[in-house]
Amino acid sequence: MATTTTFDRTRLSRAPRVRSLRLGELRITHIPDGVVRLKPYGWLPAATAADWATYRDHLDDDGLLVAGIGGLLVERGDRALLIDTGFGPESHPDDPANPLLGRLYGGELLDNLRHLGRAPEQVEAVAITHLHSDHLGWTWSTAPGEDAPPFAHAAHLLAAPEWERRDLADEPRLAVMEPRVRTIEDGEEIFPGVHASLSSPPGTAAAWSRN
Repeated sequence: MATTTTFDRTRLSRAPRVRSLRLGELRITHIPDGVVRLKPYGWLPAATAADWATYRDHLDDDGLLVAGIGGLLVERGDRALLIDTGFGPESHPDDPANPLLGRLYGGELLDNLRHLGRAPEQVEAVAITHLHSDHLGWTWSTAPGEDAPPFAHAAHLLAAPEWERRDLADEPRLAVMEPRVRTIEDGEEIFPGVHASLSSPPGTAAAWSRN
């Protein structure tokens, strides 16, 4: 585990690592689950070849943007909250017809949690920023040899407007997490020192703030 102090530009083009920072009594750790490679001209169509020549360090060896997928572990003493759960143990190959996405894979989040000494059952709640599959993977996926998702014991916290418009997500697997969902309101404290900030419309994202 690394504690971030200075910016390392090589991080722009490789898969993210476990990294932590301290905010008062909270320790916040990025827990990688996987990576999606993004096609730069699809995401940024106004950018030119000259632009990407100038910012070549933002691209990997295949000329793609590397975007990490994972969650944030918020710890206060023995207590823990997980914000988002990654993509889960799935992998999608590059589709040349897709102008935005290259290869996408997940599955590393549980191992990274355990390397920090934190078992899934030690996470008391899961907060979901929004209902996209790369934020929800371990809410419905099971680890090998298990018969329930790893966070099935925990409340799943979602902004009330986001959950009310879950039809926009067009994701049948949401039914797996539905019994555990608890909707939350703007400003609600969801974990000691962490409050919900629901400033975004349904289908985009909620934010979590420390007060």
